[in-house]
Amino acid sequence: MSFSSARRKSVSEFVKKRPNYPGLEDTFRAFCETKAGNKSSGFVEMDGKTFAKVFKDCGLMGNKKGQLSVISIDINFSKCKPKGERKIVYKDFLEAVHICATEMGLAYEELCEKIASSKGPKFEGTKGSTFVASSID
Repeated sequence: MSFSSARRKSVSEFVKKRPNYPGLEDTFRAFCETKAGNKSSGFVEMDGKTFAKVFKDCGLMGNKKGQLSVISIDINFSKCKPKGERKIVYKDFLEAVHICATEMGLAYEELCEKIASSKGPKFEGTKGSTFVASSID
């Protein structure tokens, strides 16, 4: 299934008509600012890995009903990024969210609410070890 330019234009028109969902742009920025290079520049962009992290942290990635696979998320990201680019801006993010909502069978507003309610990335991993100095006498 190809993503024609006519379809992209209709998605763009849809996103332009929708009001900005409360907290969604803040969540977008919070995920983008986890990358080292984006804090210093005023231009906030999101790469494909971070886009997938948004869905993972919101519990929207997986093989269950109402979730998207990693492959679907990556394909939807690629449909919205400008040709030759590796990152998307907020407007493109909204288009990608709309496409994902359609694929998941959710209303656009419902998916926006789920993403906005996450309030940013979740950092999980191993606990940091504490250094214990031992003296060998």
